[in-house]
Amino acid sequence: MYTSTPSVLWRFLDSFSVIFESLFFFLRVVQLFLFTLSWDSLLFSLFTVLFFKMSSTGEEASAHTSERRGGKWLPLEANPMVFAQYVNEIGGSVSFGVEQGDEVERKHEGRNEAVLSFEDILSFEDWALEMLRHPTVAVLLLYPITKETEEIRKKQAQEEDKDKQTEDGDGKKSSLWYTKQTVGNACGTIALLHCLANLPRDRFPLQPGGFLEKFLEETANLTPEERAKKLETDNALASAHKSYETKGQSSVPTPERSDVDTHFVAFVYDEKTGCLYELDGRKNRPINHGPVLSGTEERGAQKKQLEDVQGLPLLRKAMDVIKKEFVEKSPPGELRFQLIAVESARS
Repeated sequence: MYTSTPSVLWRFLDSFSVIFESLFFFLRVVQLFLFTLSWDSLLFSLFTVLFFKMSSTGEEASAHTSERRGGKWLPLEANPMVFAQYVNEIGGSVSFGVEQGDEVERKHEGRNEAVLSFEDILSFEDWALEMLRHPTVAVLLLYPITKETEEIRKKQAQEEDKDKQTEDGDGKKSSLWYTKQTVGNACGTIALLHCLANLPRDRFPLQPGGFLEKFLEETANLTPEERAKKLETDNALASAHKSYETKGQSSVPTPERSDVDTHFVAFVYDEKTGCLYELDGRKNRPINHGPVLSGTEERGAQKKQLEDVQGLPLLRKAMDVIKKEFVEKSPPGELRFQLIAVESARS
C-alpha cells in the first residue's frame, strides 16, 4: 500500500482553496481542546487523527487479485474532496466547497442540486461524531486486509446457506442494491455505488440523465453477478474512475505496482428492515449487522425511515460494528483505518 503525508499539511500546501479546509480542521482541534477533560485524552485523540489520515487508498493485496476477472484499475484515494468531485461527475449531487458548489448550481440552471457531502470521521468517539457538519446517512470504511479479515470473509461465505443475515423477521430479503466486485482496485467506486444506489431517491435525487441515474435504472432487476459483469464493460465508469486515480495527495502507483492491501466497504441503512448493512463486493451478499434503533426506541417511534436514524444513531451503530468486526479483530497495533461520513447536505 502507498501512503501520503498527513492530508492536513498537504492540503495547506496544495492550494489556497484548501487552506480554508486546514483552518477548519485547526478550529476543530481547538474545539476538541476546550472540551477535552485531560491532556492524555487530547494527545490520544490527536494521535488517532494522524494515523486515520495515513491510509489513503484501498484495494485488496496481490494475493487476492486472482479473484478478479474484469481487469484492474488504479485505486482511489480515501479523500472526501476527491470522492465529492468524482460522485458529482458521474451524476450524483454533492456539495464540496463554495467555489465548486457555485459551479454545480450554474450547471443546473441556477437550481442548487447539492444533496450530499463527504467528511472525514476523525475518531470512533462521540466528540468526533458530534463535530460532523451534517447528518450522516451512510459510512465508508477503508480497512487493512489481513489474515484475520480473510478468515472472517471465508467463514461468512461458508455459513451463507445456514444463516439468514440478509432477511428480516418476516423472511423477506433486504431491498438493497448490491453488486459483486470483479474489477481489481475498483473497491472505492463500488463502495460509492453501494451508498448512492441505496439512498431514498425521492429525498436524494440524482442528476437527471446522468450516468448514475441511467446505470441504476438499467441494473435495477439484475443479479449482483450480472451487475458486476455490466460494470466490467462500462467504459464511461472506467473512464471516470481513471480520471480520479491521480487526484489527492498520495503518490500514485504504476499499473505494475498497483496491488495494495487496504479495501473500501460501505455501511448503509435499509428502511425496509430497519437494519445497518455492510456492503462489500468481495463478499457473497450484504451482511446484516442488526437494527440501528434498539427495540424500545423502534417501538416508540414506529418508523424505519432514514430520517429517523440518520446522524448519531446511524453513526454510533456503524462505529460499534466497525470496532467489533474490524478493529478488534485486526493484529495489535494496526492503525490503517479511515472513516468517511456520507452526509445529507440539505439538513
